[in-house]
Parts: sequence; structure tokens; C-alpha cells
Amino acid sequence: MNKGLPNILFIFSDQQRHDTYGEQDHFHAETPAMNRLAKIGVQFGQAYCSCPQCSPSRATLMTGLYPTQAQVVGNMGNPSDPLPRSLKTIGHRMQERGYQTVYMGKWHLGGDIADYGYDHVTQDKGDERSTQAACSYLTGMTDSKPFFQVVSFIDPHDIYHLNKNPDVERPPARDVWHSQSDTLETKPWPQKHFRDFDQGKPLKHFRDEDWEYYRRFYASKVEKVDKYLTRILDALKESGRADNTWIFFTSDHGDLCGAHRLPFKCPAMYDDLVRIPLIIVPPKGGHFEPCDAMTNNIDIVPTVMSIAGIPEEMSLPGQSLLPLITGEGEYRKNDAVYSQYHQKQRWTAPIRMIRTEKWKYNIYTKHGAELYDLESDPNEMHNLVDAPDYQEIREELHNRLVAQIESIGDPFFTFKATDRSGKELQ
Repeated sequence: MNKGLPNILFIFSDQQRHDTYGEQDHFHAETPAMNRLAKIGVQFGQAYCSCPQCSPSRATLMTGLYPTQAQVVGNMGNPSDPLPRSLKTIGHRMQERGYQTVYMGKWHLGGDIADYGYDHVTQDKGDERSTQAACSYLTGMTDSKPFFQVVSFIDPHDIYHLNKNPDVERPPARDVWHSQSDTLETKPWPQKHFRDFDQGKPLKHFRDEDWEYYRRFYASKVEKVDKYLTRILDALKESGRADNTWIFFTSDHGDLCGAHRLPFKCPAMYDDLVRIPLIIVPPKGGHFEPCDAMTNNIDIVPTVMSIAGIPEEMSLPGQSLLPLITGEGEYRKNDAVYSQYHQKQRWTAPIRMIRTEKWKYNIYTKHGAELYDLESDPNEMHNLVDAPDYQEIREELHNRLVAQIESIGDPFFTFKATDRSGKELQ
């Protein structure tokens, strides 16, 4: 029965920025549960996602593979088919290890979750019902097997309901938010096109106080997640298994929230989108310093495997973060992270990103490139890609990014860019 193995509770939200809780909160959201986890666990302050879009990033969370490796390069049906059943998921691995596997909440990967390694499933019933199911499972357990429980929230993704909300008085604007003055004139074409003709169009003429309202609305959605998280953590304590349970908290990607005067997510690789919360709490918690190692959500599956005593698999591109938590074992320090983007509905605008501590370099298949000095320009306002003094670093980063693309068999250079109707651009 593997009674000695620890339990693992893996909770993630949808479209939650990295800076929405704790000391780094720019939204003044009340998040006591998230703050508590950050205090008793390891908070990874430089955590990034494999793709700033739901289904591709979720494919990574379930498989440990980059989206192109998992064959989920866009959201379900736009254009992706369901996650291939032939792939080995973390659910399968934990089942083989002797865990009872549980999934509650949003899936967004197509198919039947039971086919992907989960014994007990409550799917797509809304956050309230998912929370109820998660709590009932925890407090009603009678099986002596260790559990691997995934709880996937919808919020704060419901920021998309912003304009459906009854008209309310906008609060007075505070200082103009970072990068809110960006005209996008030096940025790749898809960003302006998203603002002028896609989901950004209804918000194009937002005033500063309107963007402030957007962020307050978004903060209210984060607070909802925190309340659900509180209930689940209380249920875990009530179950009597908290002292032998690891807790993960993360999200699939971020939200622009008015940065660069853009809402939601779009064909772009700003930190507002690719940087995510990641907190890992060992059983009984502890007192840990925040970790500034650069990590990607390709590392989460290897970390869960390591905790469960499953041998490292060299075919996975990530690595376990456990040595950074326990201080034991070898950790290969990353000096860069990578991210992919492919498509929004029928609109294909492939992008690849390399981000180091100082630099970010993005290439588009047809729309040029971006280069940012993150030390002097952390808000990614000034695209230096054509500046004469930066061509050497541009070439270095380009070569590194191409090498990474080739190393994982990413067909990036074969993809064709299209307009929003799906017609190939000439």
C-alpha cells in the first residue's frame, strides 16, 4: 500500500499573476491563505510558465513536457486536439506508484480525465462545487493509500466577465500603473492588432480609472480563490493527514491587467503573462527564505515524482526542485527559462521566448522580434532589438533560443503566421 509515502495536494488557479498576494501584492487583494503558504513553504519568486495560455500550460502541468512535445499548442479546438492518451501523465505515474489519484475542477485538455490517470474525478462544475468535492474527499477518506489530489480553479480567469458586470462607480485612479503608457509602436504587430481589433478593442479607450477598476475586479477574483483555498486547507487539517502532506500552489499563466494598456492575455511574452505564483510547502511547513532560482512549470512534474520516490526520467525537459527545498541532492542551476506561444482561436502568431535574469528575447515567425534589458527596463517598454549597441547580445540570445528549439524537436520554424480568420499571411 506504500503507507510511508507522503500525500500531495496540488492546487492551481487559472490566469493568476505572480504578484497578487503577500509582500509582492500590487492589487491590495486579501489573500491570507496564500500568504500563509508563502510563509511556511518555499516561494519561488522567479517561476515562469511554458506558455501564457490555458490548455498548453495545463498540458505541461500534467505531463512535464513543453506544449509542442505534448502536442497541445493552443486551447482545445483552437486548434488543439485533446491531450494524446498515449502520453504518460503525472496521474499515471502516481497510480503506478500506489497513490489514489483525484482530480477536481477545470480540466481544459479534452478527453475523459479518467483516461489520464485519475481514479476520482469531479470535472468542470465551477469553483464552489469543486471546493465542496475537494473538501468532502479529504474529510471522508477511509483508504490507507497515499493520495495525489489535484484541485483546479477557474478564477481569476473570470476577469473576462468584466464588461458583463453591472455598471458601478469607478474608484479614483491611483498612480498610473507600470507600462500603462506604452503605445506599442516598437512592438510586434500582433500586440497592436489584439488591442485594436480583438479582445482589446472594447477596452482600447479605457481611462486610468477604468484600468484601476479592472485590477480591483481581478483582485476580487483572486480573493475568491483564496477563500476556496482556505476551506481546502481546513479540510486537510480536519482529515488528520496534514502532517504528511506536501502542498503545491501555482497557476497556469498570468494576466496583463492593463500593462501596456492590454487586457487578459494575447500574442505576447511579457512577464505579466509568463510569470506565475509557485509555492511548495513540505509536510508541517517550516521557515524558508524565498527562492530566486529561475524555474519553469516543466519542473513541477519532476518535483512531484521526486517527492513520491519515482526515479528521474531523462526524457522530461525539467528537473526536480526538491533540492532547493530540502538542501539535499543535486540541482542544476538554470540561467534561462523558455516559453512558447502558438495560436488564439484561428489566429496563428507563433512566438518563442528566452528569459535570463537580465535579458528577454522573443522571436515571432513573421512579426520580428523583441529584446529587453530587464535590469534597466523591468516593465519591458523599450524594444532594443534593432538598436546597434545590442546586436551582439541579440545574436547570442537568438543562437541559444534556436538551440533550445532544436533540442526539444520544436517545429517552430515550420509554423505559418495567419490573420485572425486563419488565412496565411504573405
